[in-house]
This record gives sequence, structure tokens and C-alpha cells, in this order.
Amino acid sequence: WFSKPSSRMSATKLASIAAVAVVWLALDSLRSQFLVQLGNGYYSKLDFSLKGELLKDALRETIKDQTVLSYKEVWAALEDVDRGQGECSPSTIHDIYTGTCWLPRDQRCSKATASENQCYNREHVWPKSWYGGFERGGGAETDVFSLFAVDGFVNRQRWNFPYGEVVNASYTSKSGAKVGPCTHSASVTAETSRVRGRVKWYSETKGYGFVEVPRSVDALVHRSEVEGAGKLHKGQAVEMDLAEGMPGKGPRGVKVRSVVDTCFEPPDNVKGDLARAMFYVSVRYRGQLGCCQNDAVKAHRLHKWLEGVLRRWHEEDGVDGAEQRRNELIYARWQHNRNPFVDHPTLVARIDDF
Repeated sequence: WFSKPSSRMSATKLASIAAVAVVWLALDSLRSQFLVQLGNGYYSKLDFSLKGELLKDALRETIKDQTVLSYKEVWAALEDVDRGQGECSPSTIHDIYTGTCWLPRDQRCSKATASENQCYNREHVWPKSWYGGFERGGGAETDVFSLFAVDGFVNRQRWNFPYGEVVNASYTSKSGAKVGPCTHSASVTAETSRVRGRVKWYSETKGYGFVEVPRSVDALVHRSEVEGAGKLHKGQAVEMDLAEGMPGKGPRGVKVRSVVDTCFEPPDNVKGDLARAMFYVSVRYRGQLGCCQNDAVKAHRLHKWLEGVLRRWHEEDGVDGAEQRRNELIYARWQHNRNPFVDHPTLVARIDDF
């Protein structure tokens, strides 16, 4: 993270910079050791011989007691736990999607940006729309284990797409994050008798809209037939049954739900971190998320195609020191609970269904 010295920079100044870095690294190492000691007894009541549903219940009981932060406090938490991570200096915070080193507070996003490398904001790995909006998260919406500081523009490209592996990307960030068609098609979860289409037009005010259906006329959709939060947007992919409409009108769409045909693929070196964050949310908020169902999740449960991708990422990108340090800081300074899949990665294999 050091910049290239100019020819005029004195040897004394270089030595001073190096000395500061050595001291900071030594202090950080001591702090990490101290935090590990703080967490040693955290799992003393957990029966590590448990498997499956019983293990998930036991893990939730272990990790559910936490300090719930406000959304404003999340800024400060991220600027603490992500500080000095990756190749960033101790005075900057690490962006998990791009690797950018941001200046805390000064480079926060205050509005949408039109390009990368302008500012950072707060990214929910489990999109807010997957639990029906910010107020329905039951604490997940401000849980720092599921939030990261990321480039505002890249965050917008991720939108509420699930993580997955992408082919023929429509967008690729400078760091290699991609958006595009999922290689692991979510259509494996779809009912074969149902039809798919894209929202042509929808008005939240009027409460209805139309869906373009291949080889058919547009289908009228009322919000009462939309699963989850009852909201649709232009261009959204949906799956539904068709029912007879009013005389002289086209068909009606019923039992309408969004489907996944686009994924967001993060850079390889952080895939495991994000997988373990997703596993954490699935277990920590087990039974608390009453919404929503789409081709990625059903309430707190991951659909098999997504779970399979995340399991592979967990195996291929194991826990490293930076992820352990983040876990310790969240525990010691902010929420006072832990991500068990960072502390004990082998627990993932003992759960056969997230």
C-alpha cells in the first residue's frame, strides 16, 4: 500500500514510514491475539456432534444474542472492521467487490454514481428485497456480518441478483466482478406447467401491469397475485400461471413470482467470504424471515442451485486471516456475536440443507 517514493524522498523519511508500518503490524497482531482469547469460550455450550436441522437450531441459539445496530451505526462499524483489510493501509477501508481502498467517511456515497471508483456504500449480501424490505429484516438489515463496504456503482450493478457464476457477462467491473446470465440456471426450481415472461409495464399506484408472454398476448397482473412484497418493475423476469381474463381481454397472470435469470459473480478471492456470510444469514435468521420466495431463496432457505454454488465457493476460497480478524472485531466491538462458519468452517459439511 506504499506509494512509489519520489527521488527526493530522504532515506530518513523512508525509514520512518517503514518503522510506523512495523509498529502498526505488531500492534494489530497483538490485538488479533487478544480478540481470539475473548472468543475462546463462545461455543462452550455447542454440541459439535450435532448435524442437520438440530445443528442449525443449536447454532442459532448460540449466535442469536447480539447488539442490534442502527443503520447509521453500520457506517462506523464497516469503517472499523474493513479498515486495513486486503492490501489497504490502516487509514483506509477495503472494498470486498473491487479491492479499492476508500477513505473513511470522506468517500461515502451520498447519491447514485455513473461510474466506478467514485464512492462506497453499504452492500447487503442478502438483498433487502429478499426479506420484504428494510423494515422486515428482523435485524438482518443492519447485521454487519451480512454487510460490506463496496463501490456504489458496482453495488448498483449487483442490485438484488443472487450470487452465481456468469456466462457472457453484460457487465464486468475493473476487478472482474460480473453480471450476466447464470450458468447454473435457476429454472431447475421452476414448475414445468408454469409460463415465464417479462414485465412490460407495472404501476405501483394503480396496482396492476402487464407481462409479455412468449407466443401469447400480454397477461394482466394484479398486485394481489404477486407473491412477496407485491411489487414488480419493468423488465423483471417472472413465472406464473395463466387464467382466463375478462371477456374480450387477454389472460390474467396468477400466482406470479420473480425468477432468476441473471447472477452477480464476485471476484474469486472473496467468493468464500460471501458464501459464509450467506450461510450465516440463513442460520441466524432462521424462522424470522417470513418473506420472500424467488428462485434464489424461500424465506431463510437457500434453493439448491444457489446453495451448491456457495458450498463450492466455501471450499475453494477458505477462511484467511483477514476474514478471521473481521469476525473478531464484529464480536468484540460491535455485535458481540460471531459467524460460526468462519470460526469452524467444517460445520458447513455437517448441514445438508441451508
